[in-house]
Amino acid sequence: MEPTLFGGDIAIIDVSVNSITEDDVYAFALGDEAYIKRLQWAGGRLLVSSDNQAYKTWEIDHADTRQIRVFGRVAGSIRKT
Repeated sequence: MEPTLFGGDIAIIDVSVNSITEDDVYAFALGDEAYIKRLQWAGGRLLVSSDNQAYKTWEIDHADTRQIRVFGRVAGSIRKT
């Protein structure tokens, strides 16, 4: 998620948010994998992207979004120096 989050940064997660209510950065799990990614609704699909341009955007079909467990919305971070 660089430049938003760098390795070693501490993400501050708003755990009161447990669903994807708006386009933003979320901590979530899909299957056995956990992620911090930018999520954006596009019609019947959920776009999953990284702020790091080295990673491609991928999609989750609306039917598969029921498998997502949202841990919370990223509200900020503490940069490790």
